[in-house]
Amino acid sequence: HKQPHNHNIGTNKVNPICLLQALEKVLPENSILVADGGDFVATASYVLKPRKPLSWIDPGPYGTLGVGGGFALGAKLAKPDAEVWIIYG
Repeated sequence: HKQPHNHNIGTNKVNPICLLQALEKVLPENSILVADGGDFVATASYVLKPRKPLSWIDPGPYGTLGVGGGFALGAKLAKPDAEVWIIYG
């Protein structure tokens, strides 16, 4: 018989897919997601669902790293009632 696979038991490592799936379950409707990084951003874009139009911000096809902080500040200024999340990776 096959054991259920738990990705985090007995390790100090974080499984990025499990992390994103857990985050997807708890993100409120007023969330703005700011993704900053390379491959992790691509993975996050398949798992996390933007809650509204214009609620997903990433560095685009050129993958400029380090823009997340500035993007998040701008998002919060533009939408002060939104819950802004930065996903670094």
